[in-house]
Amino acid sequence: EYSFALASRTIHGFGPFSDYTDFRTNQQSPSSAPREISAQAISSTSFTLTWLPPLEDDVNGIITGYTVLIYEVDTNTTNIYNTTYANITLSSLHPFYSYQCYVAAITVAAGPFSDPVIIKTLQTAPSSSP
Repeated sequence: EYSFALASRTIHGFGPFSDYTDFRTNQQSPSSAPREISAQAISSTSFTLTWLPPLEDDVNGIITGYTVLIYEVDTNTTNIYNTTYANITLSSLHPFYSYQCYVAAITVAAGPFSDPVIIKTLQTAPSSSP
């Protein structure tokens, strides 16, 4: 957001300034990804992701949410989630599976995705005897 005033100038100096006018540029998508992404396994079927927003100079507007892309390595499956918070807990996952997690911030559009964070859900007890 900017404020400005105008004045005329001649060789004899400046005239009176106008009243200040406020001007706001249009928002753009973030130019960098969320940062400091961490994953914490909670159980054999759930984990939590947390992150910080992109650096302030890279936000380019007001963050309205985040897109979280989860790639399940063991089944080659991708799921996309949206949240307005800087964290998400995923449940009903497969025990002891690997997941690649990516996060993008959204203003008027989504910015770039983060580098992947890899998490593995915890092991569970065997379902049958040997």
